[in-house]
Amino acid sequence: MTEGKLAIPVRLSLSFYLMSEHNLDVPPENLWPEKQQLLLVNRDDVEVTRRQVRALAKQALERAGPI
Repeated sequence: MTEGKLAIPVRLSLSFYLMSEHNLDVPPENLWPEKQQLLLVNRDDVEVTRRQVRALAKQALERAGPI
């Protein structure tokens, strides 16, 4: 931890579980302070990247065609 911040590198595929487990998937203003032990400072970056990867995965499935 440096200056009160902890960087946790995590694969994008595991970001959903990490965010869910630590209540990072809920906007901070919607949580009681006791429930908000961690704060995700790059939420926008994570959400944008997840949307982009999801779109790429859908395109790949469409190109592959029916099974």
